[in-house]
Amino acid sequence: MLPEISIGNIHVQSYGIMVLLGAIAAIFYCTHTIRKQGYDADEMLDVLIYAGIGAFIGGKVLYLLVDLSWLSEQLPLLFSDPLAFLRYLSGGFVFYGGLIGVFAAVFFYFYRHLAFALEEYLAFCMPAIPLFHFFGRIGCFLAGCCYGETSSSILAVPVFTQANPEVLVNRLPIQLYEAGFNLLLFVCLLLLVFRRRNGIFQLGFYLTAYGVFRFIAEWFRGDAARGVWLLSTSQWVSLILVPIGIWMLVDSRLFLRFIHRIRDRKTEA
Repeated sequence: MLPEISIGNIHVQSYGIMVLLGAIAAIFYCTHTIRKQGYDADEMLDVLIYAGIGAFIGGKVLYLLVDLSWLSEQLPLLFSDPLAFLRYLSGGFVFYGGLIGVFAAVFFYFYRHLAFALEEYLAFCMPAIPLFHFFGRIGCFLAGCCYGETSSSILAVPVFTQANPEVLVNRLPIQLYEAGFNLLLFVCLLLLVFRRRNGIFQLGFYLTAYGVFRFIAEWFRGDAARGVWLLSTSQWVSLILVPIGIWMLVDSRLFLRFIHRIRDRKTEA
């Protein structure tokens, strides 16, 4: 793999580069699409800033909650070596936590700025989520993290083990499978945009499709136990989000009425 890209004495993490490229692609897509539809691109940038902060906080919080035992082991560093503790905190994110953080931050922005047309912006910007995630999973592949279980399948790729960097082991590249699925989701959501499907319907489609895929993909991850009661944390989250997504698909108007009711009540107040 290629965990670092070196230019002279400068060493840059490939995962960070791919996340940056994903953020640029998502921002460009959102601002270009919104401007093309006649909406305020500057307001879209404000929303994306909120979304970025929400993604960072949500992804980090869930990452720490998933591995509380490791966090408790690292806590002494806070007093003995604060910089080492900060380096520990700087790494590691859980996508589902970031996704929930994005939705919470965007809704908070909507609640503070009721003039913000949440449903209209959502209808055109939903494809940005799998687009960003596509780049992120490519970054995971380059960094050598989030691999699948060991396999002799022709679909497996040889990777070095962390215990012995000189030993190659064939593992399923789950990151690439997920990257490909996110690219497919991006195309599907674009088609829904062209068909003028409302943003709640698109969100429901995304939560349902990705949730089902992620639940299945988790069975092929080669990580240590990352959950409780036989299921990983991401599988439990999928079990919550998929029914919500199906509900949005079946009755998207209910959620639109909920948004309008919040706007009306706060306006009257």
